[in-house]
Amino acid sequence: ADLEDACESLERQLRAVDDELQTKNRELERANSEKLTDMDEERELQREDVDRKPQREERESNIASEEQKKALIEQNSRLEATVDLLVRDYHNTTEELVDAEEGLEASDAEMLRLGSLSREAA
Repeated sequence: ADLEDACESLERQLRAVDDELQTKNRELERANSEKLTDMDEERELQREDVDRKPQREERESNIASEEQKKALIEQNSRLEATVDLLVRDYHNTTEELVDAEEGLEASDAEMLRLGSLSREAA
């Protein structure tokens, strides 16, 4: 029962982390999409009026965008690693639960055998 509770708890944690990961991924995709749109609009404005904004600012903006993109990719990788750990823990706990159930079944069979022997002896 304790192992089942632990397994269920891990399942809930896994679902929560998975939901969080999916939410974060959607947020990251939305942020990336918005950033790309902003970058496209900025590039278009720069093409229309090159004299209005120096090329140096464009390069700095692109560098900052690339750094942000790398940071988002790293954050996503860390979240995926967390999910992988939770999945592994879940599988290990499930295996322990199966082993414990098999042990209980063996104990029950042994108790029935001993009960049968004691009845025969009596």
